[in-house]
Amino acid sequence: MMRSEEFDNNIVTGKLYGSAKFARIISYMFDGSVLVLPMFFAACFYMQDNFLKMLPSFAVSALFAAFIPYLFIFLLYKSRKLNDLHIPKRRERLLPLLIVNISVFAGLPFLLMTDPSKMMKSVYTIYMIGLPVVTLITLFWKISFHSGFITMFSIVFLIIFGAWAVFTLFLIPLVGWSRLKLKRHTPVQVFYGGALTGVIA
Repeated sequence: MMRSEEFDNNIVTGKLYGSAKFARIISYMFDGSVLVLPMFFAACFYMQDNFLKMLPSFAVSALFAAFIPYLFIFLLYKSRKLNDLHIPKRRERLLPLLIVNISVFAGLPFLLMTDPSKMMKSVYTIYMIGLPVVTLITLFWKISFHSGFITMFSIVFLIIFGAWAVFTLFLIPLVGWSRLKLKRHTPVQVFYGGALTGVIA
């Protein structure tokens, strides 16, 4: 069996076809910087009468947890410090993860100034706990962020919306399959990404 580091070093990027192309689309659709937006939107606005009162909370959380981190990752990619926007190689993940952690934690005091709902504070806290945990793991071993984010997304939606959000559970194996199909992770990395984030959430 190929060891994790050997697997990581054999990652190939380039043009994809057929099911591999579909897997890449799935990976982009359910990337962490995309999933935080519907999570924060639901946490901010569900069962809230005053849309405008909650809007600053959503704007601040989206800015610090999605837009600023993705902008830095995109700039690193354009400057050729990253060979893929999804950062498949573990050694390339450390600087982007440091930036994301700083941005998310820097956003907390600004979020609290907007008087967010209890649900919004809870979801942002899940994010703040999960992110440094998977970052520390990444120092030694590559864990699947995609698997973690889709699991977090599903649990948050089940908590907020109840039974009708059960369909989101089917997205977890779909996203896991996409990461395996693209050979970005081993099955163990995908499993622990989802399991760890699920426990935290």
